[in-house]
Amino acid sequence: SGAPGEWGGVITGMPSGTLIYFRAYGTNIAGTGWSVPSMSFTTLSAPTIDLTASAVTPATAIMGAPTSFSSTISNTGTSGTGASFTSLFQFDDADHSVVFASQNSPTPAISAGGTANISTSYTFPSTGTWYVRACADNNTAFVGTIAELPPVNEGNNCGAWTPVTVSATTGTLTTPNCTISTGLSSCNSTVLWSITNPVAPNSVRQNGISFSPASSGSMPRTLSYSGPNNFTLRSNGMTLATNNPTASCILGTSWNGSACVAPVYSCTGMTPLNATIYAGAN
Repeated sequence: SGAPGEWGGVITGMPSGTLIYFRAYGTNIAGTGWSVPSMSFTTLSAPTIDLTASAVTPATAIMGAPTSFSSTISNTGTSGTGASFTSLFQFDDADHSVVFASQNSPTPAISAGGTANISTSYTFPSTGTWYVRACADNNTAFVGTIAELPPVNEGNNCGAWTPVTVSATTGTLTTPNCTISTGLSSCNSTVLWSITNPVAPNSVRQNGISFSPASSGSMPRTLSYSGPNNFTLRSNGMTLATNNPTASCILGTSWNGSACVAPVYSCTGMTPLNATIYAGAN
């Protein structure tokens, strides 16, 4: 037996976010009595942190040119990270057996349900299909600093590998031969050029001197008989095409060392001392 009053106990191990029903009972010499009706409460949900990375963009790049890649880091949990952390970009070929390159990306603290954008720049050394992905809360040693809850959430930090098509910068350059008119030493030729996937700086050069930074166009240029007449198309420090046109004298002329000239003809002979004129002749 005991005096009337409040009493209670501590229960542990109950599942989170669950509706729990309970009732109390008392026992004395007269027997056992149960509280009526039963009562209930809902346990609090345990805080969660779950960091994931979206697919990386863009899906195209140009060989030899820096390309900026981005991803969105999301916290789908019910609790914020409380601190900033480091995320990771990985660059690889098809099999992913050995990651070709990794780059860290600082990431700010993310509140529950929040997101943060991360980015980095990478230059691909060759053309073809490469693969890129982002991993939340991981550095190049694949070590994170945010304790995700429950711990199983640590297993989904990396996004899917995104295929990236890497193309080359190519170009065409055409400089036709030309014909020098009589009395001149040079002629004009129209240069035509076009660059696919241009990466600045671009230039079209004659004898090493740039005359246009445009990625495509046409322009008349003067070619000399004695040269040199060397044309080069360049982009991002790479030579894409070269031409070596010639300037020749127009038909019927020849080069005299300074110009194309027509030949000079002369005749020589002796004047007769006398002649005979026949009837009917002049």
